[in-house]
Amino acid sequence: MRSDVLKNYHLQAQLSPILSLVIVLVLTSVSFCQNTNPSFSIAISTPGNTITSGTKIRIDVVMKNTSTHAISVSKVIRNDEAELDRHIVVRNIRGNEPGETKWGRRRLHGKEPISAGDNASRIAGHLNPGDTLHEYAILNNIYDMTVPGKYSVRVDRRDVETDKIVKSNTLVINVTR
Repeated sequence: MRSDVLKNYHLQAQLSPILSLVIVLVLTSVSFCQNTNPSFSIAISTPGNTITSGTKIRIDVVMKNTSTHAISVSKVIRNDEAELDRHIVVRNIRGNEPGETKWGRRRLHGKEPISAGDNASRIAGHLNPGDTLHEYAILNNIYDMTVPGKYSVRVDRRDVETDKIVKSNTLVINVTR
C-alpha cells in the first residue's frame, strides 16, 4: 500500500510541471487570439473635390463603431472642429505638407500660445455597435490651401482598445485659381 502511495505521489510530482506548462501555453495562446481589429473605422468625404483657391474646404468625418460592444468616444461640442480630436494629414502632390495657419501651428505643434477662447469643450459618451459619429473640419483653418494643386487628405485617430492608429480613406482635392 505504501509503495502505491509513493508511486502516485511521484507521478503527480512529474505531472505538475507538465500541467503547469500546458496551462501557461493555453493562457498565452488565448491572449494572442484576442481580436486586434480596430473598434472603429473612419470615412471621410467632401462636398466637392475641385475647390477654388480661397474657398473653405470642408471634410466630413464619420467614425463608425465596428466592434461588438459600445466604445467610449469624445468629441468637441462644435461639430466643425474635428481637427481637435483627430489628426488630419494633408500632403501636396510632391508629398509635402502645406504651410500651416496660425491656428494650425497652435493645434498641430503647440508653437504658439493658445488663448482661453481657443480651447474647445468636449463631451464624452458611448457609441454602440454600428452607430456613427458625424463631424467635420475646415482644412483652411489648419493649412494654407491657397496654392493651386492637388492635395491628398486623410484622417487618423488612435484606437485606445488596440493602441493602433486607424486611418481613413484618402481623398484627393484639386485646388484651382
